[in-house]
Amino acid sequence: MKKNQNDIVTKPDCLEINVLYKNFKNGELNFFPSLEQSFVLDKKKYSHFIALVLSDMPVPMIYISEEKNGKEYVIDGQNRFNYFFSFIDGGFELTGLREYKELNGLNFNQLSEELKKKILAYKIIVNRFKNESGNDLRQEIFMRLGDAEFSLMNEVYKKAKESNWIFQFSKN
Repeated sequence: MKKNQNDIVTKPDCLEINVLYKNFKNGELNFFPSLEQSFVLDKKKYSHFIALVLSDMPVPMIYISEEKNGKEYVIDGQNRFNYFFSFIDGGFELTGLREYKELNGLNFNQLSEELKKKILAYKIIVNRFKNESGNDLRQEIFMRLGDAEFSLMNEVYKKAKESNWIFQFSKN
């Protein structure tokens, strides 16, 4: 079957943070400048994200676009990368953690080797849009992700919090 210009070609993958971090540092993985949000460091929010990783909890998928120049660009998930990369670079100390209180006040370099390895070896699902995919279609998918999936997740979270259903469920 002949490839249509509206076809999207993806390659799902599961990559360790250390691989993504290395690719980012050597310029193989980039942020789209036009999509970069202003980076405001919320230590407590970022700390809780790192705690999810330490607890082996899943984090939302990252979407990457493979370009003809061989470089890859993050089209959705830049904040998650900021959480990881900023922490690994020593950009903030953990704060406000209830489940890992002993880690409050520590940056990445102050963690035990075991915890550092756990963070670097953490696997995250990456869905890569191959360069054969049309640019217009990738942009459309990005817009739909923003409008649908994450808006829906925010709405689901808000409703769950309002109804207190997670606590009711855990009591049963």
